[in-house]
Amino acid sequence: MCPSSADDSTSHAALMSNGVSVFVEPSRRICSSNQSFSARYARNAPCYSGAMASELSKVKLSRPERGEPHIVVESLSKQYGAAAVLRNVNATFRAGQIAVVVGGSGAGKTTLLKILAGLDQPTSGTVLIGGVDLTQLDELQLNEVRKHIGMVFQYSALLDSMSVFDNVAFPLREHTKLTPAEIRARVERELSRLGLGDATEKFPAELSGGMSKRVALARALILEPAIVMYDEPTSGLDPVMARAVDRLIVNTRDRLGVTSVVISHDMAAARRVADQIHLLDGGQPVASGTPEELVASDSHLVRELFQSSGIDSRRLLAEHVAGIPQPG
Repeated sequence: MCPSSADDSTSHAALMSNGVSVFVEPSRRICSSNQSFSARYARNAPCYSGAMASELSKVKLSRPERGEPHIVVESLSKQYGAAAVLRNVNATFRAGQIAVVVGGSGAGKTTLLKILAGLDQPTSGTVLIGGVDLTQLDELQLNEVRKHIGMVFQYSALLDSMSVFDNVAFPLREHTKLTPAEIRARVERELSRLGLGDATEKFPAELSGGMSKRVALARALILEPAIVMYDEPTSGLDPVMARAVDRLIVNTRDRLGVTSVVISHDMAAARRVADQIHLLDGGQPVASGTPEELVASDSHLVRELFQSSGIDSRRLLAEHVAGIPQPG
């Protein structure tokens, strides 16, 4: 555990919040500071030696061209005791595209997302991101990989004691050496792009659901990641706001060329935003393809998910066969 007063032999510490590694910083800063957010968690943060910290420089992720494999999952399984949550999952997520992982409750979607983000380890199998196998990395190396991944959590996970500006600035303050003026310019630019230029001093409790999602996206994008992951991004939103968030996901892909992985139970939303859809059931992939390919699928589960999302799958199939363009 991280001591309340770090000695000279411990040069770096990894801060853990709710079991998630948030960042890596010099331990003297984390363990002795009484003003930063990180200090509140210092007592429970595991510390690592400088020798381990030096391993960070060995993580070199490639950034493939659009359409090339960016995340490759091979023979992935995850068990908790005797319960198999994921079983022999194989999937490829391509650069610059939106992949939506769809399935009902208990299908293994969130577990898969945590493994892709390096927040959990599989029981077996491999996860390659930019050519690097996450299953072979230690915690500090994983922390370096996470800097290349932006995460938008299901309920935004904003820090309620911080303003919108400070929520978005937080990763920059912890992971970069930018000056306060540079941080302010970068944060204000990102908030302005997302229509939040007037909300910088508001607190999370003052935001609507849609605004919270946009702040969460701004925070996820502020380190300019190559990959953005969304956990049920439209959960709890009304239909109008859900469609606005869908457009936000598509616009982010188009503007920045990021690889997007979206976890959802909503086949209607998946059909609107996805380049590829991966359907999980009982921890196993049962269908994969473009939205058009899934419309043409004879899978009972695919049809059932379409129906539960308010989509007439028979009408879609008839239109697909007739060559009628599908609305976005």
